[in-house]
Amino acid sequence: MRRFILLSVIFGMVVVISCDFQRDAIGEPDAMIVIADSVDWEQTQSLIQETFAPEVPTPRPEPWYDIQYVTPDKFTNFMIYRNIIILSLLREGSPSMRFINRRFSSSLVEKMQAGNLPVAKKEDPWRDNQMLLILTATSREQLATVLQERSEELRGYFDEMFIQRQREYLYGRYEQKGMQRRLASTYDWTIRVPRDWIIIHERPEENFFWLGRHLPIRWMSVYWEEFSNPVVLDSALAVDLRRTVGREQYGDVRVNTEYLEAAVTTLNGRRAIKIRGLWEHREEAKGGPFIGYAYYDPEMERLYYLDAQVFAPDMKKLVFLRRLDVILSTFRSGPGLEDTI
Repeated sequence: MRRFILLSVIFGMVVVISCDFQRDAIGEPDAMIVIADSVDWEQTQSLIQETFAPEVPTPRPEPWYDIQYVTPDKFTNFMIYRNIIILSLLREGSPSMRFINRRFSSSLVEKMQAGNLPVAKKEDPWRDNQMLLILTATSREQLATVLQERSEELRGYFDEMFIQRQREYLYGRYEQKGMQRRLASTYDWTIRVPRDWIIIHERPEENFFWLGRHLPIRWMSVYWEEFSNPVVLDSALAVDLRRTVGREQYGDVRVNTEYLEAAVTTLNGRRAIKIRGLWEHREEAKGGPFIGYAYYDPEMERLYYLDAQVFAPDMKKLVFLRRLDVILSTFRSGPGLEDTI
């Protein structure tokens, strides 16, 4: 009898735990599912693609997110994916409107219909590491206004989740903390190094450190110069540093200025210039996308340039480049860093 009671208690605990447990969402990191009926999608497809899938040259253009359109009746097959958008122009009796009425509370639907809630987001609605965005409007024009005014914010919801997932992918099981401590003690800067990256070249006399990984080829490097006077950062300086690294360290690699972009950002808590574009080898048939950061550390009196590039012929490259960006974002500079690792 006691055994029966014990087994019953254990079974009940397992049932409760199972009910609260959600498995991870699936799908490619850049896959985005858009649920909408055919009429709404026909009117809004270009708006959604402009906001969530702008094309980036790699050199072949790739969308920031790879959008897959799905009708409401197929939703149950796709509710396990990482990135989901539910879209409706709130036409009474439309498939998308019926779908929203079935899936969400009446108070939420009333706010949508009144125009008070054009955007609603929810993390982990059906799976862990999942982002759901609900976009509603009474017309294409109204939706266009919302997307134009809030495009960076809306895409940012998915980007933040992407970064969170990639950090777990890169560092969740193992990272090379021994290398990170050595970099900190030797150079007064450090960066989180994933488990399967190796040193390609270490040139302390040239203030250059180069890491890489194959299949496909990914490079990441740190270059610095000593400056006792403050440095005025701008895009021209960042591009010049990239050219120096390409010519003197990578071996005759140049920047394709036709696709070059630059923007002000922050790195290591300081103002930085981020550049993005295409690299090309001057003699060999090689090239691909790159990103770079230039910033000045007044405490160390150093100008840093961080670079990452991909060489992956006949493969999608943008996800690899975005993953490299996550690695570069872990860079820190300053004395005594080894004690914090």
